[in-house]
Amino acid sequence: MSNVVNFPRNDSPPRHILIETGWVESQQGAGIGIRKYFVSVVEQDGGTTCVWDGTTHKDALDAAHLWELPIADMVIGGAA
Repeated sequence: MSNVVNFPRNDSPPRHILIETGWVESQQGAGIGIRKYFVSVVEQDGGTTCVWDGTTHKDALDAAHLWELPIADMVIGGAA
């Protein structure tokens, strides 16, 4: 047993919002895909929680700005 407590490293990336996109296949019809956007909170330790999904990039940006955290928008390839 150790009494050493591990703290987050100083060079860990800060907590931020991540916007991603992908295709979700419909179970109703063969070969039909729906483009979805996903907004996740990325914690300093790398853990992520999806907090929103929808069908437009504009709505994803609106949802991301509600968190008042830095935004990494992988749809446009950089910070928003």
